[in-house]
Amino acid sequence: MPEVVPGVACLAFRKLPRGPGIFGNVLMQEHIWEFDHKDGKLRFRKDKCINHHHLNNPNPNPNPNNSSSPNTAHA
Repeated sequence: MPEVVPGVACLAFRKLPRGPGIFGNVLMQEHIWEFDHKDGKLRFRKDKCINHHHLNNPNPNPNPNNSSSPNTAHA
């Protein structure tokens, strides 16, 4: 994302007559985005995915009491 001065980037938004608004992939690259619907704010900061460590899911079965296959029908 181009910076107007180091550490400052500007985004412009335009209301569409209809349909959803879309943020593009290129705009979102190398940034962490937070969409705060409650307060009506959009926050972002520069960050690269290579800075994050991906951990294995400590609980691969989120419902341990149901060990059956998801395709199994229950009566």
